[in-house]
Amino acid sequence: MTSATLPVQMLHAAAQFTSLDPAKQTLTGILIRPADSGIIINSTDGHRAFRVTCPDPKWVCNQPLLLSGKAFKKRVPYARIARLDAPFSDAAIHGGKKLTEYMQSLPAMWQCEYQAAADTYANINPTTLYPNSDQIWPSQYGTDTDKPISFNAAYLADFMAVVKLYSWNDCVTMERNGSCNSMLFTATVDCEGLEKVKMEYLLMPIQVRD
Repeated sequence: MTSATLPVQMLHAAAQFTSLDPAKQTLTGILIRPADSGIIINSTDGHRAFRVTCPDPKWVCNQPLLLSGKAFKKRVPYARIARLDAPFSDAAIHGGKKLTEYMQSLPAMWQCEYQAAADTYANINPTTLYPNSDQIWPSQYGTDTDKPISFNAAYLADFMAVVKLYSWNDCVTMERNGSCNSMLFTATVDCEGLEKVKMEYLLMPIQVRD
């Protein structure tokens, strides 16, 4: 009996933000929750958080599930769908290349990594184990920043790559003044003779119209 049909791509994305620390067992997992018309996928390593709502009715989750982040860390090329079958010992990964379907099975459930009995775990609601990450997402923003803004991903990546090379702490500061103004990104340089120097990157947001 299939109890979950999930988008592999979003499981892979969520897995990138799970913890690798075995002392943070629940944070090594990806929480999947049923939604009104689809599913919600959550992950966090305690420093950052990832969330995506998949409203397409073909995505199904009959009950909250806590999946192994490690199982989905590696991208499976051409994969589209993960089907989890009772008793949740593995996940069937379905994809296609040149119209040829294939399947790959891999460890899926978080409790399997820690050798918990599936029948015991079935009586536990994973949402009681996982932190309530919904509380950290802001419900409102600053003055004149109520509308979301968008940026070209390649432009963002270009600056982040420079920061990775030359910043002393890999930290980027963002300052925003209105939804139609450029955003300023700054980072401190870590190069001899350039102490306390800040790299500045001004980027105009993309105007998204309804």
